[in-house]
Amino acid sequence: MLDRLNEVVIHHIDLNIGFDFSDIEPELLRILLQWNLFRSAPRFAQMKLTVTTDEGFSAILGRGTKVSLRGSEANLVGWLTGRKDSSVVLGAEDLDLAGPV
Repeated sequence: MLDRLNEVVIHHIDLNIGFDFSDIEPELLRILLQWNLFRSAPRFAQMKLTVTTDEGFSAILGRGTKVSLRGSEANLVGWLTGRKDSSVVLGAEDLDLAGPV
């Protein structure tokens, strides 16, 4: 169900009709952030990824080389879904999101 909800929200953003990640209700945005972190975890398997949002959410994924990411929940979801580039997330500059999840 979360996968479908994520898909619908991303589709609305992809339509380029003026709806952006910052327009998503905060509760839903947090859920989408958690879902996209879960889905992206295999990409970051070789690192210990610490994610901290401006809104106060934090999560730690994986093991290995420590990497810290910080940004708004909207920007993190945008970056994790490939709709925003790494410049919107502090610490993401050298991380590659290419390839399947």
